[in-house]
Amino acid sequence: MSSELRTYDASAEGQRSSPPVVDPQNPETPPYRRRAARRWVAKGTVAVVTGAGAASYVAPSLRALGVPRALAVSSAQLTPTATPVPTSTPTPTPTNTPTNTPTNTPTNTPTRTPTATPTSGTGCTPGYWANNGTPPDAGGKDLWDQHNDTGWSNAGGLGKNPFVHTTKFSPFFTSHPDVGSLTMLQVAQGGGGSSPVLQAARDLVAAYLNASFNGALAYGYSTSQLEAMWTAAVNNPGPNNQAFSSLHQTLDAANQFCH
Repeated sequence: MSSELRTYDASAEGQRSSPPVVDPQNPETPPYRRRAARRWVAKGTVAVVTGAGAASYVAPSLRALGVPRALAVSSAQLTPTATPVPTSTPTPTPTNTPTNTPTNTPTNTPTRTPTATPTSGTGCTPGYWANNGTPPDAGGKDLWDQHNDTGWSNAGGLGKNPFVHTTKFSPFFTSHPDVGSLTMLQVAQGGGGSSPVLQAARDLVAAYLNASFNGALAYGYSTSQLEAMWTAAVNNPGPNNQAFSSLHQTLDAANQFCH
């Protein structure tokens, strides 16, 4: 790259008022310009160096003072450049967001319906309902010998007696051939013998009178439950009438609180 050589004509003003501009590395620079530059240096003036040699050129006056080449720069390089000062950017302060706390919703707990259990002293035996004893062990035979028997209500029975002595066991209850055409009183008085069917039938008559007289809650079984238990045994008696044997044991245990 060629260097620009700026000349200065001193004849126009009669004197040179500024230092000549030379490129000492340019071979085309006339010797008289180099000498002129040295004269200006002698006077204490620094010649301005431009062009490709400016990067390595050190003015004689600076060289005499021992200034290193790295510090000798052109006039354009001596112009300070403003260094931008970083502006502090405010850091946003996080805002605490309230956390929604779940509300415990109470769970509805189902209320258990109490199951009726036999109460001591409410279940009487078949013998009680089938006989009239001598006081104070009088039986309950007279409490159901007629429809709407006043003796039933006078003795504290609930409602009215469900049947009378002459009511046929079947079809009041589900029919079974072992019971045949027996009446309620006959079944209650029969004793049952060794037949599981007749034993269970006898217990059933007493149980039905107990549930009707005292109520299901006091006795432990309702009349509808007793009917269903007998029907289930009739429909599925099992080997050797095992279902009737089980029914006899269940009702006999519930009928032992008065004799």
